Amino acid sequence: MNLREYIVYGNHPIAKGINYFRNKKYNNRIYNLIPNLSLNPQTWKLQNTRISFQGTNHQINAGTVLIINGDLSISGNQHQIILGKDVILENCQWIIQGNNNKLYIGDHCRLRNTRIWIEDENTCIQIGEATTSEGLELSVAENGGKITIGKDCMFAHGIDVRNTDSHSIIDNSSGKRINPAANITIEDHVWIGSHVQILKGVRIEMGAVVAASSLVTKNVPPNTIVGGIPAAPIRDQIHWIRERI
Repeated sequence: MNLREYIVYGNHPIAKGINYFRNKKYNNRIYNLIPNLSLNPQTWKLQNTRISFQGTNHQINAGTVLIINGDLSISGNQHQIILGKDVILENCQWIIQGNNNKLYIGDHCRLRNTRIWIEDENTCIQIGEATTSEGLELSVAENGGKITIGKDCMFAHGIDVRNTDSHSIIDNSSGKRINPAANITIEDHVWIGSHVQILKGVRIEMGAVVAASSLVTKNVPPNTIVGGIPAAPIRDQIHWIRERI
């Protein structure tokens, strides 16, 4: 098996008879692979999924993972991907470039139609356990950049979260860049409505709700609904649950 590129059509485990796979020439490794089509502990199951490696010393550690219609492109060197237990990824795309970057997806996550873009060096995207998404784009760039999402967050569709403007704005008098990247933190149990854009440097605190089609440019207090362009508080002292009652 050439782990530089592994493509699965249909419904098959990624490897047979081994609990890890290592490409010796490039030292790219996928751990916790068990030949079982059912979702048992430490099972990596792929359906119609492509994994492409370029570069060296990449490592994927997976618990119980199901990937359906995935496209995973990993280039550069020494990236680390950690996937928890009982994780389902459907119609997801990862593009990981640069060096020494990390992606962590916690236990019991359900991500659909989600695109993850990681580049440059020592950047990180972390998604806490039991978080769900119907359509989310996460983009992290610039050395040391980070996007952190807490536990039990709920993302609707058409959502864009990015820690960078991707291009430079220069002050004419000083010649210096004036739009550096800034980390984003979304704390536990946050609900993000459809077509929301979350810009760099924002912290959304626990229990908050962001209304549909909002542009979030400033921090959001806990247990508060915000909405609009730019997003502003609508009501505080609230909490939300997934069940419709």
